[in-house]
Amino acid sequence: MHLEDIYLDNNHLEHQNLIEDLDSIKEEDVLKYYKKHEAKLKSLNGKIQDVMLYSRILLLGELIEDSIFEDRIKALLDNKPYDLKEFNSIYDDEFLIDVKKSNIKFLNSIMINNNKYGLCLPINRFNSSYWITQELNKLDLKKVDLKIRLDPFLRNFTDMCYTSTVFSKPLNWSNVLNLKNEDKGLFKNYPAGESTEYLWKTRKENEVVFTCEELPSKENIHLRGSRYFHAIFEKDTGKFKHCDGSIIIYDNVKKFEKRSKLSIDDNKIKGIGKEIKLFRVDGDIPKEQFVSLLTSYFYWNYDLWNYCENLV
Repeated sequence: MHLEDIYLDNNHLEHQNLIEDLDSIKEEDVLKYYKKHEAKLKSLNGKIQDVMLYSRILLLGELIEDSIFEDRIKALLDNKPYDLKEFNSIYDDEFLIDVKKSNIKFLNSIMINNNKYGLCLPINRFNSSYWITQELNKLDLKKVDLKIRLDPFLRNFTDMCYTSTVFSKPLNWSNVLNLKNEDKGLFKNYPAGESTEYLWKTRKENEVVFTCEELPSKENIHLRGSRYFHAIFEKDTGKFKHCDGSIIIYDNVKKFEKRSKLSIDDNKIKGIGKEIKLFRVDGDIPKEQFVSLLTSYFYWNYDLWNYCENLV
């Protein structure tokens, strides 16, 4: 976010390092980036008027960001940050921290021993946990138990505020209440290469299980996992008794292609990738609150938003 200002400030401590990093980028890579984003670059009115230099700076920003998220995926696979002494084994076997039992303060951030942490990011965007954090904070902890996972790289960060909100229309749940077998669907996001699958499936006489997975494109599996959501609905109470959000990391192409060939209702998908649970809620969860949790967790997934708004 600050590369342009650092470039223009000869006295900045990182100015010379930035110049060296910019010089290390190949000319053909800058030209390729420019051609890909030409229309957008011409419409920008930045402090730097040289469009090729500006392209070089933006490209460096993307390379830095991708490097951070590659390291973050590795950290999650190694179950960090839970090797830090300050946690004092307050997490469970899923690396989740019980908000009530651990005596931590959980609002927009999580305070532990005077250090500020953030909820684990679902995808490779630095603000991707913002909206689900807002919804989790609306839960009544007298009625539900809430467990959360910390992000390995969000520590003592600066808070940001976003004006966008998540909302849903009132829903008619007759299809879920009357479900006999299963209801599943698939959304394809072209040209991004992402896909989203959902499944409602009866379990026992009174329960319906909901699962949903948003697979990334094959090109992005080194930067992010899939977003995965699981919930259990009780027909007699008309409420959910459980929901959780995870990411599933497919850390090589072979695993990803194996998963991509299977449907969400296929038991063979279990164990293909590593599941990292980010939050878990148990208790009385109203239907409307479930929808808010679901849509805020899958922020930017407009197919799923439209599905929730039109669920009948």
